[in-house]
Amino acid sequence: MIKQTKVEYSVAYIVSPCAMAAAGLKELISNQGVATKVILLNDASVDTTHSEDDDVIDTSGLYVFYIPKESFYFLLMLIYIAERIKKVHPDTDFVFISGVSCSWLHQNILQMAGGEKFVFSAKIISSKLSVKRLEQYFTRVRENLPFTSRDRFTVNRRGMSNEGLTPRETEVLLDLFSGTDTALVERNRNVASKTLYNQRKSGLRKMVENSAELAGKLPGASKRWKARLAQTEMSSYEKDFVTGIEMQEVYQVYQPIINISREICGFEILTRWRQKGYVIPPNEFIPDLKSESVLLLLTAMSLKNAIDGINRYEGDYFFSINIHPDLIGCPGLVNMCIEACRQLKDTRWKSQLVLEFSEKSDFYTSRDVENNLNMLSGMGMILFLDDCFSEGSVFFPVRKFSFNGYKLDKSIIDDVLTSKDDIALITSLSGYCSLTGRRCIAEGVEDVFTFEKLKRLGIELFQGYFFHQPASEEELAALVLKSKPI
Repeated sequence: MIKQTKVEYSVAYIVSPCAMAAAGLKELISNQGVATKVILLNDASVDTTHSEDDDVIDTSGLYVFYIPKESFYFLLMLIYIAERIKKVHPDTDFVFISGVSCSWLHQNILQMAGGEKFVFSAKIISSKLSVKRLEQYFTRVRENLPFTSRDRFTVNRRGMSNEGLTPRETEVLLDLFSGTDTALVERNRNVASKTLYNQRKSGLRKMVENSAELAGKLPGASKRWKARLAQTEMSSYEKDFVTGIEMQEVYQVYQPIINISREICGFEILTRWRQKGYVIPPNEFIPDLKSESVLLLLTAMSLKNAIDGINRYEGDYFFSINIHPDLIGCPGLVNMCIEACRQLKDTRWKSQLVLEFSEKSDFYTSRDVENNLNMLSGMGMILFLDDCFSEGSVFFPVRKFSFNGYKLDKSIIDDVLTSKDDIALITSLSGYCSLTGRRCIAEGVEDVFTFEKLKRLGIELFQGYFFHQPASEEELAALVLKSKPI
């Protein structure tokens, strides 16, 4: 492992249209022993093409941009950033503290000239994080610790609406919201009214569709509209989780799935979140993730790691990921899976990508659920029904949907040595799978007696701590090598 070298910044430049935000960031960064310089933008900055701080961006150091959620100042900052990134010094670090959707800010920067190269190394975090969390983030930046860019997962999200403003749309909207005679107003007088109208309309549509924070503050936004937009906004906890992904506090491990001969056949990808020295299991943080965008980001992370695993081991093992119940009818799920399969080195390996759906999911909410499952199955992916016969079990849809496999919940596995009813249930599902050519997996196996009992009941695939603990990505290669016959 390469040792990270601590970065000693001579100065940190803070660019902000808000004096209070700039003062807070100045104190936060100064407390880490770094000198700071504040560049305040105001309404007059609309006319600024050259200023005394033009040479600032030419020097190396740390640059912190505060992006507010007020439409005018958001647009003003986009204009400023677009001008300055044309002459970026190679030895610079950039942090954007955004009051709007971080993923949409990312898309807006990509629209700028040179933005694709620039945003690759930039870091974007939410302004709604706690002061303590921001301090941890800047400490990580200064100590040159690695970050996982959300751009690593965006390839799996192609086809989803997340379009940034074009430079021209940014200009005409800034003109619209400025309300004063600026250079932009003068420039737009030579543009046809219909063209201006279409550019404003297109820009406003993107703002409404992609940023609840900006859309809710637009003139004329009704209470009902604001309430609907608020539903799409991430909570502080969710923003903290997304930051955890970038800071590599959220990571994934691989639990082996074995056959009767105790040979590894595949892996289930599980998510962990390390905070303050404590590893939080998924059953403690997943229930608090409600935003579709966060759940899709987590799913994209799982898909990325699954595809990487299938390619790395040339289709010898299957990799399964868990699909959140709130996503089973989401069109974005299918789009992400289609794009994920395009990353496979061999299209025949599609059957090594396994999607697990919880038996507790509502499969009857809409036709979208059935359509999604049929599309995913038709693409050649394998679908498992998870949590079968759990403590909150309902009659799962064996006849309505054609799953390729069924995973017995740990709660019924724990009682298989003592409960005749549970033995009967397991035997019935095992027999059904045997007769129809489907797989039946027992998860949570923790001792040899349970393993032997399940084998006698016809179970052929197993996972649990009795065989292997979940392995990190670094441990996975050694585990695979050790499991292969000599």
